[in-house]
Amino acid sequence: MENRQNSKLAYLLRLLEPDILAITQYKTVPRNLLSIEFLENQTVLHAKCLYLAADLEQVKKLSERMIFPGTVVLACGGQEAAALLEAEHRDYIGIAVRIGFVELYNRLNRMLAQYQEWRSQVLDLRTGRLSLEEFLQAAQKKFGKRIFFLDRDRQIYGNRPLEKDFPRKFQQLLEREPEEIYSALSPEGKRDACRVYRDQEAGRQYFCSDVTVGQAWRGCVAVEGGLQEEQDLPTMAIFISRGIGIRFQEALVAPPGPPLLFAQLLDDILHDRLREEKDVASGFQMLPYPVKTQVRCVILRFESGHINEKPHARLLAALRKAFPDVNTAVFRDEIVVLFTYEGFPNGLSEEERRKLQEVLEQFNASAGIGEPFTQLAHFKTQYNLVRKILQLGMAVRFRPEERILTRGDYMDYLLIDLALGQFVWQYGHLNFAYLIHPAVVHLARLDHEQQTDQLTLLHLYLLNNLNAGKTAEQVFMHRNTVINRIKKMTAATGWDLNHPALQHQLLLSCCLMRYSERYLHRSLLEPDRIFQGNGEASQPDPVESPGKMC
Repeated sequence: MENRQNSKLAYLLRLLEPDILAITQYKTVPRNLLSIEFLENQTVLHAKCLYLAADLEQVKKLSERMIFPGTVVLACGGQEAAALLEAEHRDYIGIAVRIGFVELYNRLNRMLAQYQEWRSQVLDLRTGRLSLEEFLQAAQKKFGKRIFFLDRDRQIYGNRPLEKDFPRKFQQLLEREPEEIYSALSPEGKRDACRVYRDQEAGRQYFCSDVTVGQAWRGCVAVEGGLQEEQDLPTMAIFISRGIGIRFQEALVAPPGPPLLFAQLLDDILHDRLREEKDVASGFQMLPYPVKTQVRCVILRFESGHINEKPHARLLAALRKAFPDVNTAVFRDEIVVLFTYEGFPNGLSEEERRKLQEVLEQFNASAGIGEPFTQLAHFKTQYNLVRKILQLGMAVRFRPEERILTRGDYMDYLLIDLALGQFVWQYGHLNFAYLIHPAVVHLARLDHEQQTDQLTLLHLYLLNNLNAGKTAEQVFMHRNTVINRIKKMTAATGWDLNHPALQHQLLLSCCLMRYSERYLHRSLLEPDRIFQGNGEASQPDPVESPGKMC
């Protein structure tokens, strides 16, 4: 019969079992347990965390907290805390313990540190280019346990030499019903299981986890332990089986070359399987091309939305030819490129920009360019920022031929996107009329009524630092025409465009208008959206935040 708890929760309960006073009735178990949080300053409790209530007063305040199903709360405070938890009817895992706060924290910290060490060890093994036999032998040394792999042909690998009759006895053991079954959800949402078989005569237990590639069963990993085992061997077996499964998948899909290795590292970082600096750095050092002191993330995306018009393989080949010493990967239907430098570069070099521009034009693609950084643990943040720059730039750029999109060129839009996320969270709607200069609203309405494009002219004029000649080139007008139209605008509105504060307000307002129309696809001039006929704001309508809409 399958245990309803996942492997980590089951181990947590076993770890605390002698000291548990009470536990709530729960239905939902956590998908994972990643960190320890102190309850004192929390208002919303999420699954995946262990929340610690230090005393009875904090336990009493649980009734005021929003608690998601599957959340684990550990409470000190004796029998009174136990009574409060026993009265709970919400679906979360509340555990009252008799031990003190410091001892409880130390036990939990040791448990999570052990999991992190195992993840790091499996990563080292997975990226080590080892054969299956070498992988298992190295795993036995790292984990201090006998580890086997039984393949589809019932051949056993690992822990050589085996006892003479071990293969026969082990296979007979696996034909029995397991004593227990533990489960865990992987970051990809796949449910991994660990079956426990006991050999009472030999005084051993075997923790077995299947290795699958796609829907195909490739074998199972078995970790040997004693009948009274102190470690969380079900989770250990699942970690090792996942590592072997990824190696099998690499061999099945393609030779374990540079793009696939980098893609797996990206997946590990973005799904928080690698978070600590030393673990991320170790992953980067295993890439085919050395990573230097400075790292720059670049993401390429095709202009076309049709999958048959996306030649990823040819684009990768062109990138490797142009930049032979960079790591590349296909990830989320985009190309991720990792540039590295010894010194601190001041933007892309002219040579890098020229080569990249040629590749982008050849394949009808655009690229988001990140800033160089040194803290590899921040790669997830840098990747998401570059991806957002690429999304924003492709939506709001004035010239389709502008293919290299940098943070410097789109910083205003990036800050707007971040600020509007906070705006929605605080005010509950996305009607940000209150942030836009009234004169810009008036100019946009005139454009709408008269079928002109004066707002774009003003926007480019401000972007070009009031340079009429450069603006004229971009809008295909004579310089004098630009000057005359700007004069008409300033005369009608009373603007003094030489005033720096006004310039900044108008430029930001123009960016807000363009962000809404081009990125959110919301016309701010529709009366039921934001603006009434006189430019005043109408009643807001609730919408999703900018981050959810992209």
